Amino acid sequence: MLDVRELLREMMERGATDLYLCTGAPPVIRLNGVPQRLDHPRLTPVTAQPSIYTREG
Repeated sequence: MLDVRELLREMMERGATDLYLCTGAPPVIRLNGVPQRLDHPRLTPVTAQPSIYTREG
């Protein structure tokens, strides 16, 4: 399952400005204006949906 908090933490550590999540591709961050794929598996609807649509407050 995709852990969005882990991806956001990785973004902050690298100094990235954007996070792109799209099914069929691995997560991508924008670093110094350049999109870069993260070393994560490609997202599928099954792996992405539970992490994006959480019921936590």
